[in-house]
Amino acid sequence: MRRNTGFTLMELMIAVGIITVLAGLAVSYFGGFISQSKAAEVSGMFAEIKQAEEAYKGEYGMYVSTGTDENDLYPALLGSGEPTAKQWNPPQNSPWATLGVSPVSSKLYCGYVAIAGAAGTQPSGTLGTNAYSGQTLATPWFYVVAKCDLDGDGADYSEFVSPHNRSDILEFNVGD
Repeated sequence: MRRNTGFTLMELMIAVGIITVLAGLAVSYFGGFISQSKAAEVSGMFAEIKQAEEAYKGEYGMYVSTGTDENDLYPALLGSGEPTAKQWNPPQNSPWATLGVSPVSSKLYCGYVAIAGAAGTQPSGTLGTNAYSGQTLATPWFYVVAKCDLDGDGADYSEFVSPHNRSDILEFNVGD
């Protein structure tokens, strides 16, 4: 009696199907991991910015706004081609240079802005209003915003915000 030593077409098709499913799972898993690592940049930058703001307030009695509103980001996000690492190299006369913010990496995936205000005022931006629950603050304040296009769709940006008086980071549209 003669035995076949090869694979049948059905066995090969099943093997290819299993490999395809495993490859799809691996791509989606590692894609999410890459987005998470890019978003991890935010917590490091927020810590750096908050430390610089507190040092500035200790010397001058006030916080610094690095932009005019929540969309005045540095480095600016690109219109397309995101996520792309952008160079952190603020001009010497900019508020960022005044604060002396120096990230660990000179290439960043997100854009950042710090919005500051005086005692007795209320944050006017949407993210600032959310961060402070619409309260008028009795002391000088600031909050930091980061926006990133981590999924590269060019549409909804992931937004992160952290007020000066809390260590947590509020997240909006993350993964969208």
